[in-house]
Amino acid sequence: MYSLIEINRCMKYLGIFVFLTLLLSCNNDRRNSSFNAEDKLYLRIVFEDFFQNDLLDLWINDKKILEKDSLNSSFSDGVTNTAIYIYNREGKYIVKVQDNTISIPIKDSLVHISILLNNENIKFDINPRRGIYVGLNKKTDGTLRIAQNESQPMYD
Repeated sequence: MYSLIEINRCMKYLGIFVFLTLLLSCNNDRRNSSFNAEDKLYLRIVFEDFFQNDLLDLWINDKKILEKDSLNSSFSDGVTNTAIYIYNREGKYIVKVQDNTISIPIKDSLVHISILLNNENIKFDINPRRGIYVGLNKKTDGTLRIAQNESQPMYD
């Protein structure tokens, strides 16, 4: 038989466990509250193949999104860790990149992308009506190739 001291100790540990579980679940809800189910993915831009120690500065509609981001394509799937998500929330556009969220204006449904890649300027106009999934690949001459799809690409 358990003594009352042992039962009280077990109840104390159970109470601490329940408290910590509730605390951690509340913290997780707060962290993810910036995006809701009502947010609609407007555009996803992924830097894919052939990046090796490349430095990236990126503007979307003249608003700086990234500065001196290092791009390195993974050997396993050929994708860098840099992906830009643009969500539409009740007519407002929100960019999520890494751990940052930035509000941007979008007019005429075109997204103007300005890239400074290794001190070379590259510009694209992206129309989400042609597909919301955009992949950028670096060619051997250092320029970028853009691919736009309506369906989400599968990376190995």
